[in-house]
Amino acid sequence: MNPAAGFAHKINRMIDPPQFTKHVAVVGGGPAGMKAALVAMERGHQVTLYEKENVLGGQLKHADYAAFKWPLRDFKNYLIHQVQKSNIELLLGTKVTPDMIDKRKFDAVIVALGAQPNISDIPGAGGRNVYSPLDVFGKEQGVISRIT
Repeated sequence: MNPAAGFAHKINRMIDPPQFTKHVAVVGGGPAGMKAALVAMERGHQVTLYEKENVLGGQLKHADYAAFKWPLRDFKNYLIHQVQKSNIELLLGTKVTPDMIDKRKFDAVIVALGAQPNISDIPGAGGRNVYSPLDVFGKEQGVISRIT
């Protein structure tokens, strides 16, 4: 979660400062995308963060629905707060296309599209009545109506 953990006291000597400001696009507003955007901004770059959903958080959004996942929820909320109070240009509800990237003439693009659930190949795992946590949390009523 903290790439500088254990050597934060000497990180400035390990990484050369950028020679010029770049315009950086980060595609994906999950934890990796948010952290990448924050680090690029902290290093002095102009950053635009794209997220196709209307909220940040990626797969950590499920942590809002299980009390025992409070550390993940707090981490997600911390990253969201850091992005919101930064100078990062935040474009929610925006599905990125290659043309969008080309038009803005970014110097660098970081793609942080997240992970997909690993569906087991056990019999029945692909059934219509099998749901991943992201399909259920926050959408319980819709799932219940589909089952009944």
